[in-house]
Amino acid sequence: SLSGKGVERRLLFVGRLSVQKNISLMLDAIAVYVKEYGNDVRMTIVGEGEIRLAIQSQIDRLELGQIVKLHGRLDAKALQSLYEDSDLLLLTSTHESFGLVLIEAMAKGLPIVTVNIPAVRNVVISGVNGLLAEPTPEAVSDAIHTLLVDKTLYSAVSRNNLAKSLDYDWKIIAGEIATLYDAV
Repeated sequence: SLSGKGVERRLLFVGRLSVQKNISLMLDAIAVYVKEYGNDVRMTIVGEGEIRLAIQSQIDRLELGQIVKLHGRLDAKALQSLYEDSDLLLLTSTHESFGLVLIEAMAKGLPIVTVNIPAVRNVVISGVNGLLAEPTPEAVSDAIHTLLVDKTLYSAVSRNNLAKSLDYDWKIIAGEIATLYDAV
């Protein structure tokens, strides 16, 4: 849901705050983005986990306190409306089993910026329903910027996501999502 200039772009991460999610790469990418393109982005991190303190201290160290908010757990309803209010989903995991948050984002027509790992490649086709970036802060930052400035690409990706999300068997996914909400 991109609007004109001067409007904050809302980025979203949903998942466990664990080493495997590589949130430090995501925060480094946001820091690069702010330096290169300005501070018109806001990032919401939803989830709990063992590295929450490390994440908070990285946010402080990178001086992203105004930009990145750690949200902790959200109930299903609050999470749904956060998906609806966001412009992009970010995922920079080192590995994933099944990228369930990707499916959730797709169902809301939310473009995805993620890194190029096997479980993600099953879901995200670069340039079709999101962008796959190399796992460097610069590449992730550029992918975020590309989607946010290219309105045509953004709407195409958003439409493709809505369509592609219908390919998944929702009965299976509903079960997976219930498990995800318990974990987050």
